[in-house]
Amino acid sequence: MGMASLAAAIAICLVTAIGAVAGAESLLGPSVEVRAPANATAVSHSALSGIACTKATSCVGVGTYETKSRAGVPMIATTTVAGWTRAFAPSLPADHAGAYSASGLAGISCPSTRNCVAVGSYENRSRSVLPLLAAEAAGTWSTGFTIGLPTGAGGNQLAQLTSVSCVAVGSCTAAGAFTDQHGNPELMAASETTGSWGTATQVVLPAGAGTVPKALGSVGLAGIACTDAADCVAVGSFLDSVGAYVPLHVAETAGVWRTAVRAALPAGTPATGSAALDAVSCTATGNCVAVGYDIDAAGRTAPVIEREFKGRWSRVVAIGFPRMTPTVTAGSLGGVACTARACTAVGRLEASDGTSAPAVLVDDAGRWQPLVRLGSLPAASRHPPASGLAAISCPAAISCVSVGDLEAVSAQGTVTSSLAMATRITPVRPVVDPAPPSHVAALPGPGELKVSWAAGGDGGSAISSFAATASPGHASCRSSTTSCVISGLHDGTRYTVVVTATNVHGTSRPSAPSPGAVPGTVPSAPTGLGSTRGHDRAVLRWHASTAGLRDPVTRYVATAVAAGASSRSCASATTTCELTGLTRGDAYTVWVVAYNAVGPSARSAARRFTSL
Repeated sequence: MGMASLAAAIAICLVTAIGAVAGAESLLGPSVEVRAPANATAVSHSALSGIACTKATSCVGVGTYETKSRAGVPMIATTTVAGWTRAFAPSLPADHAGAYSASGLAGISCPSTRNCVAVGSYENRSRSVLPLLAAEAAGTWSTGFTIGLPTGAGGNQLAQLTSVSCVAVGSCTAAGAFTDQHGNPELMAASETTGSWGTATQVVLPAGAGTVPKALGSVGLAGIACTDAADCVAVGSFLDSVGAYVPLHVAETAGVWRTAVRAALPAGTPATGSAALDAVSCTATGNCVAVGYDIDAAGRTAPVIEREFKGRWSRVVAIGFPRMTPTVTAGSLGGVACTARACTAVGRLEASDGTSAPAVLVDDAGRWQPLVRLGSLPAASRHPPASGLAAISCPAAISCVSVGDLEAVSAQGTVTSSLAMATRITPVRPVVDPAPPSHVAALPGPGELKVSWAAGGDGGSAISSFAATASPGHASCRSSTTSCVISGLHDGTRYTVVVTATNVHGTSRPSAPSPGAVPGTVPSAPTGLGSTRGHDRAVLRWHASTAGLRDPVTRYVATAVAAGASSRSCASATTTCELTGLTRGDAYTVWVVAYNAVGPSARSAARRFTSL
């Protein structure tokens, strides 16, 4: 989540992702409203800016809302199987400013269901803004509390925690910013060990950092991801010595925070421009994805991503805008969540007509798909919206939840209200076992069967292999195509064959068995065909065909076809048979085919005669 989003966000968008076609455009479903607490203003001004899910039906969102007394108060909303509950307000620390407090929760992490830590900021009676934390244990939320600031912190504070990452219950790390004794924003991180939070630690800014007047949202750590209790990555932004806001990333290794490092911006970024990384997600130590925004040389704000692979960060890369009407003029990414299969990033797209819409970007198996705009809005939305997504949690590759904002904007550009909403996304298709192959055929040969088949559905992931198995016995063959040869079979034995398909998820059910087939050698074509004609009949004789010892000839079939297409045939187990019922005076063409258990031979050489 962006550093400034806690103060600026005034609405919520919830996104639940439940399946998609790999490599295809993500699908965004219908949106519904999520309600603020009962004591909220009649004209809604509320936001959820952080989200954590342990499974698709167990999510917790945190943010802020405006009460009827115009106070800014933290709020928490949860999901059940039936949907989202009305949000509630957790208790603030005893020294909070009361009716005129400006407080809120910005980030949350849940290491297990009903066990979470949320972070943000609150205003105390001395008008200092201090870090705010709240913990859920076994479903019960604590009163909010604060932590000690780093050595060198100033007295009249502007301090907040914007993001938190927990690797286990009682083991979390949070990141944010504070102001030093000169009023300059500095980076900070704090850790919870065995359930106890320590004093925050100052994280050193990159070399060449400048100074900036006291403010929140310009310098700080905006996102954090931990892979274990002592190894984390945080991202954010800082002001350099020439007055440019520059993205940064910093690592905690073996429990020690390194000096923050300036991210390498895209070529052509102005020296005095503005850019930030607002969120990060890691699938393993040294393998992370960060997202944010960059203002290019033309003055356009563009969404960006940066990858870390095996501990090395790439250059920040700008993401192109989708082609749509009205034309997209700007965009940014504010949240990202990665699973072993896919990363899903969310943000905002701004259009030439002054509206903005939530945006979704999916990296499926290492390929970023085109940026997609969310078009579905709740029925209660009556005005041209300004909206976006700020954070996302994915308990599985096919199940994500994202939070953002939906605002009603007047003709003068003033935000008149904000509406909480929920919508569906399909980042990747669920992977299941493939469908069974079909149309299995087996062509016999000596000691083998040449098997072919048609592939079924791939189950959402490419089929990696097929396996054909003969019965009786267990002889088989494998192939990445739709055919293979089963060898080592007994000639003369009748076999059926079934085929299975395998993808990354598992193996299909067996296909229907093939028609029976007998390995071996078909007989040679009969030779020496001759005939003795009689009245309306003819006796045929030929030389025997040769065949294997395991597959001897079982019968011969002679066929005679007249010029008028009438035909007669006879069958025999020997090398002679009699054709009867011939038409006197008709010319016939005759041939013989030998059969054994494997199949038919080729036709003998044809002989012609005229019936008497």
